[in-house]
Amino acid sequence: MSSRTEAVDEKVNNFQSYIRPAEEPHRTIPEILGRETRERTWHDLLAYFLRSTNGHGLGTDPLAEFLKTVRRNTAIDPLGGDLETVRVDTEVQTGEEDRVDLFLTQEKQWFLCLELKVRSAEHAGQTAAYVDTDYIGTRSKADYPAEAHHYLYLTVDDTDAPTAAAFEQLTWDRLLCAWETLLPEYMDSGRYPNRGVAQFAEFLALVRVEVGDPLEGLESYYTDVQAAKQAHEDLARALAERLKTGVRQQASERHALRIRTKSGRFPQFTEGKYNRIEIDKPPWQAGRSKPTVCIELNFHLRPHVGPGEVQHYPSVAVNLDIRGGQKLKQDLRTAFRNRVDKSEYQPEGFGEPHTNTKWHFLTTEVVLDEVDEPVEAILDKFEVLYEFETVIDKMVRTVPES
Repeated sequence: MSSRTEAVDEKVNNFQSYIRPAEEPHRTIPEILGRETRERTWHDLLAYFLRSTNGHGLGTDPLAEFLKTVRRNTAIDPLGGDLETVRVDTEVQTGEEDRVDLFLTQEKQWFLCLELKVRSAEHAGQTAAYVDTDYIGTRSKADYPAEAHHYLYLTVDDTDAPTAAAFEQLTWDRLLCAWETLLPEYMDSGRYPNRGVAQFAEFLALVRVEVGDPLEGLESYYTDVQAAKQAHEDLARALAERLKTGVRQQASERHALRIRTKSGRFPQFTEGKYNRIEIDKPPWQAGRSKPTVCIELNFHLRPHVGPGEVQHYPSVAVNLDIRGGQKLKQDLRTAFRNRVDKSEYQPEGFGEPHTNTKWHFLTTEVVLDEVDEPVEAILDKFEVLYEFETVIDKMVRTVPES
């Protein structure tokens, strides 16, 4: 085995360790409805469990644990009084465009103004506006003792700080840890409604996903997001470097090729440096300046299973791409079929996608851990397509511009 392949094999094995082999975790109801990122969903759910009079049947336990968590993790204290009389309001107007997410009050004793953040940061000085206003909805702050005006910023990440110094900060994982201590009693005692317990567990599952913790009894998408991302980048980089070198070596005795590494978004990751390699040369143009035919090595590196999808293993698709307007693509396909017999590529595993496919014309896929030498296997597939170099040259010259 060559050192080139050995290095890639090591990256493949490392990357494979971050592919979750189990079935896809069950999605929460907000995820199914596509509302898991909407802050309104989060504060409506939070308010539902904080109100002891709601139909969940869990009484004041969630509220008591919430207030206890606030006192333990912030300078907010006291928050006393009868929990049955704590009022919980959502979306309370404070100005023309400003609304407090949650407003908890113990009449004439204290208030707690909450700003909730999930995947967004504070905008337009929200917290400062909440502190400066004299009224929250129709209630005057002057009706509460000055020392009992409390403000809380609830976020996923404690690095996302509020602009107003009066706001104390609490992260969702603190609340999650506190509320999870209630679940065993809810589930085992038989004194609580099954539906309310299930709803509460569902909400905690949603929080768990957001803060990046594994789901109870289920596996999360990543063992460690940063480690998975690094393994992904390492494998993509190793593949890109070795494949570009191999392509140049295979084509060195014929014509110089243009080899470009493209970036793209990877699932659940930020912009990456390596997504695919495009190989073409100036004659492979049926338009004015845009390449309309190229060979593409497309990296399919997914360290997770998407909803409803089967297990994905790292692979590289080898495509003959035909691009441009629909008529131009059809003309190029026709020209290719007239010059190349299927027997020249089908035995090598290449097939034709649907006629109306947006990009590739011929395609095959090399699963990296199913071959002994993945780099050589990919280059072999490239060589099959590169054998059509002369045919492609003639083909693009005879097709008129669209």
